[in-house]
Amino acid sequence: MKKIDDRTWRIKGSAYLDDVSKELGVSLPDEDFDT
Repeated sequence: MKKIDDRTWRIKGSAYLDDVSKELGVSLPDEDFDT
């Protein structure tokens, strides 16, 4: 993950949601779903 500016991050699609949510300080849903 790389912070670009105060509102923009570059995050690989393969990043783990737990890692992303901890780094950003937000809660992200991690249930299974179909896209």
